[in-house]
Amino acid sequence: ASPLTSLKHAGSPWEMGLAETHQTLVLNGLRSRVALQVDGGLRTGRDVVIGALLGADEFGFSTAPLIAAGCIMMR
Repeated sequence: ASPLTSLKHAGSPWEMGLAETHQTLVLNGLRSRVALQVDGGLRTGRDVVIGALLGADEFGFSTAPLIAAGCIMMR
């Protein structure tokens, strides 16, 4: 899990990467052979819906459920 400052200033938003990957796989006729998983930066159910609309098949959660479960290492 990265601090919010590094999420804002490093890497690309997952939405852009997912949409581009889905599009490229569809254009090359490979989409049915690949399961797209989105992980990192998912915080709400809205993020899951957006991911599904952009082509994700699987969703990975790590930080949010750990905090909700009371994990003191993730705070």
